[in-house]
Amino acid sequence: MRRLVLLVLLLVAPALKAQPLTLHALVDSTHAAGRFDGAVLVFDGQRTMAATAGVADREARTPWTLATRSPWASVSKLITASLVLRHVGTGRLRLDDDARAWLPALRTGPKTTLRHLLAHMSGLATGSDVQNLYDRATLAATRAAMDSVLAGPRRDAPGASWRYNNLDYIAMERLVADVEGRPYASAVTRRLLRPLGLRSVQMGEGGQTVGYAVDSTGAATPVRLSANVLAGFGAAGGFVGDVRDLLRLGRALADGRLLSPALRDTLTAALPNARSALSVWTYEAETHDGRRVRVIERQGWIAGNRALLLVVPETGSVVAVLANTDVSDLGSTASGEGFSAALLGLALRR
Repeated sequence: MRRLVLLVLLLVAPALKAQPLTLHALVDSTHAAGRFDGAVLVFDGQRTMAATAGVADREARTPWTLATRSPWASVSKLITASLVLRHVGTGRLRLDDDARAWLPALRTGPKTTLRHLLAHMSGLATGSDVQNLYDRATLAATRAAMDSVLAGPRRDAPGASWRYNNLDYIAMERLVADVEGRPYASAVTRRLLRPLGLRSVQMGEGGQTVGYAVDSTGAATPVRLSANVLAGFGAAGGFVGDVRDLLRLGRALADGRLLSPALRDTLTAALPNARSALSVWTYEAETHDGRRVRVIERQGWIAGNRALLLVVPETGSVVAVLANTDVSDLGSTASGEGFSAALLGLALRR
């Protein structure tokens, strides 16, 4: 299978170089090489390009479409951070507020600010430290186990170091619910999803895709994701939607409807000791005419399902990708190489 993949790439690459790269050519060649099943939308600031490839469910032979609903996974963290920052913008919250005021499970521990939680610098134990944390018999059992972890010993002092941690955002989910006086999902729907027209997006409900783990021979093993597990990830990774709404979310971030430019700068500001900003990564890329522009990136990965959102506020460009194989190359954009970097190049017309 590996030889076949290399042969396809060798045959396709000269053809791609001989003519201007198109989204369909890029997606089709990557799919032919066994590296992508999913849906892609690219907005270059003026027009939207779309392409799909492969199947969302191999057993049912269900094709991917732009309307296929799939887990957004950790793109959910961008939604959570945006809602919190909106409250910061109104003065209702401050990033340096002590989260213990809203979260009983944290009250026996040290001061932990909203900034610590949003930046993955809380020092809390991670979900991976607890066996089957997201896969308890019931959602209530999952929540109880999470409370125990949140109230347990810290691995580090808040603010001292960075470690990616879903529980930081699950804690924020509970804080938002307390501040809003309503369930978190209801607050997100009312304040973000409905105003932005994101009608396909829901939390904690199964999508229309099956995720697949692909080995070195190309064999794909289905990775089943129950609605209970997805709901357990909650604000950290529980949203499901289609690629059209993922693009809408990105365009709203680019044009200031999701967050004002000032709050967007807060979202993306580099933090001491952190490897990321508040739920996103940022870096620079070059446009076709040699300008350097800032890219905002948010990835998601859960049970073989992948999601990628790239936003360039300066040009209004957005890349939105959903996939259902774990070999999809969506994580190398910043290096300037690979499938996702080529998609960004189309968005920046380079």
